[in-house]
Amino acid sequence: MPTVRLLVFFLVMQVVAGCCSPALATSISSGSLAGLGGIGSPHAGQADDMTWNPAALGETDHRMQFWITPFSLSVHSNCLSAEHLIPLLSGASDSERLSAILNDVQQEGGAHWTLGVGGGAHGSWGTRAFGVTVRGHIEGEMSAGAAQLLLMGGEPEHGYFLEGTRAEGVVFGEGYIGSVYTDPWLAEILHIDGFHMGGMLGYVHGLGYGRAEVKGPAVDIVWDGESYRKLGDGRIVIAHSESGHGLSANFGLWFRLTPQLAIDVSVVDLGRIWWRDVTETTFELRVDPESGEGHYEQAETRQSSARPYWDLPLTVRTGVSLEPSEGVRWSLQYAKRLLGPMAGHHEIVLASELTPWERLPIRLGVKYSTYEERLSFSGGFGLRLGPLTLDIGSRNLLELLAKGKEVTISVSTGLRF
Repeated sequence: MPTVRLLVFFLVMQVVAGCCSPALATSISSGSLAGLGGIGSPHAGQADDMTWNPAALGETDHRMQFWITPFSLSVHSNCLSAEHLIPLLSGASDSERLSAILNDVQQEGGAHWTLGVGGGAHGSWGTRAFGVTVRGHIEGEMSAGAAQLLLMGGEPEHGYFLEGTRAEGVVFGEGYIGSVYTDPWLAEILHIDGFHMGGMLGYVHGLGYGRAEVKGPAVDIVWDGESYRKLGDGRIVIAHSESGHGLSANFGLWFRLTPQLAIDVSVVDLGRIWWRDVTETTFELRVDPESGEGHYEQAETRQSSARPYWDLPLTVRTGVSLEPSEGVRWSLQYAKRLLGPMAGHHEIVLASELTPWERLPIRLGVKYSTYEERLSFSGGFGLRLGPLTLDIGSRNLLELLAKGKEVTISVSTGLRF
């Protein structure tokens, strides 16, 4: 039976070895944030505000909070549904499913994907905050020729275009502290209702890093008159580390213009992880001289002197929030990724939080992303039972229900007094 050939599967297994989840996302959306599109909330003042705008915690009316997001999942691909992608990366695909995956990739002329799961805990005492998260990211892209070679193996008298085929992943933990400064005097000078500026500083500990790439733009299996042989390179080189360290920071401003209207701006995930003790493993494409069938075999493993680094997904974002009537909040949010995965892409979200019943907030949003190049619809709800809170949301509710090409879901719970 053909196997999922190493570029993706081996990388995933190496990156997450020893971790509690299969892969971790670069950003963790709480249940409430996910239901509003994932990049900003019209309702500020929660302990996990440190993840999207630290200054928003200045709006809190709670003395103490503790929030946990035990589960935040994100899966996206241009052509592979979650029903295909997750078994592919876990190595659970059979021949029939691999053939269906290959057909999808060839129809699109290649595949790219991102995959992740994350979680974290956030606490605050007034406007002072602290927290711990575990997160990361796996992304990759694969040409149609590489998909044929990696998923089904090499065939005689065939050529495979491989350029651009790669995968990269990280897993890391982060511990942070943060605080908000509120300036009533400046608010009075500006004739606004409130001015807050906040910051967060974190230490990042790398738990796993992997990078895989195929060498050479193309490879052919040819008959030379006596036997089959390979023309071109086609090696897979995988770099792997289980030790890294770095720093991270978030900064934000929040202006409460009137009791109903606020604007905000923030810079999040400013930071870098440096990796050490890197191991490189090389896999060679071996061609059977009689049958012409090709398959990969491990050729060499060695310690590397390289010190690779990975930039956190630096993002700038801004938004405006409006509460036109009691129980109705609207928010328009914009974000641009500057570094890291999906650098250069934009997102814009229009979201609403409705509380027709105080104990059951309902959240809806519509988002356009230049990475996905289409509209998506978010949704979720919350439950408020005294100090106990529960929030569930998805940044793409329709794809989640259909098990489509982008699946996201987040669950959060907490206490606040």
